[in-house]
Amino acid sequence: MTTPNPTRQLNWKTDTVELEKSLAFIDWEALEQYAGKARRELEGADCSCRLSLEYNVGGLHVVRRVVFNDGYQWLARLQFEPPTPEPCQRLRNEVGTMAAVRSRSNIPVPRVFAYDVSEASGVGAALMLMEFIPGDTAMDSFVGWDKFYAALADIQVEMAVVPFPKIGTIPVRPFHIVKPPGIDITINDGIWADLHGPQATPASNDYKPERTNED
Repeated sequence: MTTPNPTRQLNWKTDTVELEKSLAFIDWEALEQYAGKARRELEGADCSCRLSLEYNVGGLHVVRRVVFNDGYQWLARLQFEPPTPEPCQRLRNEVGTMAAVRSRSNIPVPRVFAYDVSEASGVGAALMLMEFIPGDTAMDSFVGWDKFYAALADIQVEMAVVPFPKIGTIPVRPFHIVKPPGIDITINDGIWADLHGPQATPASNDYKPERTNED
């Protein structure tokens, strides 16, 4: 069940996102329809939704709030490019990793309600709908650095004890409405089978971390 979130002042853009030429491939109306359908399937809630006017962009994603007419809010996170196999696989890996860390640690990882990397959604971009936690990116935050660094250190310590048997990624299926109790992540050799693993240790002879333009 989603819960209403109070929205504090966010340091997000307030321009008209539909005029962003770099985002012209995204069908925002289709995103609203997709979000409404996802919530109906999850909770049986007969409600409509709209996208927030404010939005934020990074190097790889654009985010907007999904505001339902009963006060609940989600976050829509879309890839900042049309869907191609590599970024779509990256989003699936992110969803799997978030689910694994959420289930195996106390790190406050947002719950993913739905995700889709297929063209069937009609949105035009690989996306995930997730729990909305009010906040800004580190780059957009101008105060509270001591608190930020302390929180980051706590997360690193917590991650250090999250058990994973091998090095690799955790892909999930191409699209899913994530009903409770959530994504079933079983860590085994099969789920790690891709170009980035599995490897037993970083010392493995065939473990070669790939560098990309994103590094």
